[in-house]
Amino acid sequence: LPLAVLIDSNTASAAELVAASIQDLDLGIVVGQPSFGKGLVQDVATLPGAASLKLTVGKYLAPSGRCLQKVQYTENRARIQSFLKQGKSVASNINLDESRDKNDGVQSNFQTLAGRSVPANMGVIPDIDVSANEQLSDLETALVLQGAYDRFFDKILSSSRTDLAKEMYSRSTISGSDNTKIPLPPKRLLTPADIRSLEAFILDQATNGKFVPVDKQIDNIESNEKSFASSIEAQRRLASDIRKLFATRSDRIQRLADTLLRERFFRSSANLRLQLDDDLQFKQALNCIRDRARYDAILQRSSSL
Repeated sequence: LPLAVLIDSNTASAAELVAASIQDLDLGIVVGQPSFGKGLVQDVATLPGAASLKLTVGKYLAPSGRCLQKVQYTENRARIQSFLKQGKSVASNINLDESRDKNDGVQSNFQTLAGRSVPANMGVIPDIDVSANEQLSDLETALVLQGAYDRFFDKILSSSRTDLAKEMYSRSTISGSDNTKIPLPPKRLLTPADIRSLEAFILDQATNGKFVPVDKQIDNIESNEKSFASSIEAQRRLASDIRKLFATRSDRIQRLADTLLRERFFRSSANLRLQLDDDLQFKQALNCIRDRARYDAILQRSSSL
């Protein structure tokens, strides 16, 4: 059976070792973005003064013999010592990620069983590189984490959208031994009017100080006398950012709001089945698996069609 492994920049340690093993043994394709690159085994010893020492005691190696570790600490040793002698901060002057593809004279290129070249010290490089779905901005993340959507749902489900609450509850209570038999919730739950109401609600929350995003603008706005939440200038800029967000990313806000609302009523398996429709990595992996000629070509196999 064809196999595809999905990875991204947060795939680390044991997870990327599994992905590397499948890649090195030509058992399947790897799809996504380069992985994190953690290939070291470390012990942590407690020191006096609430300090600790992290000591590298080994390396994880993939079947080809390559190490996935990106950061090569030995290459920065001389620079670190130089900064320490000058009394400078090491953290602010050393970029430990600069040497990700250097291997200090050690073999840096390895091969899979089929002879495909795979690099060392770079994490796992996918066979099919797919850009990640667009990440949420700081403002969008803050809206979720600080409960702006949840408060909005509480309001409309008990007032203007009781019809939606009844429908979702009715669907979610249908039982079945197989999750695939449970009716999926609609992909689009909120109307354009609901989204406009969401914007007005969030603007009102921001004006009343119930929503305070963690943003780089804080340092430029906050004074010693007033907090960011009470700053008139901060509120003005925040309101402007919220309006711009809804004007430029209304479709994404719609998808996010629908997803968060479905999570109130449906188990995760039902929601995930819908979210896969918008997942670029999943689509690319599925397309490649279905195209057996392309799949075999990536793994340098003779076509099995």
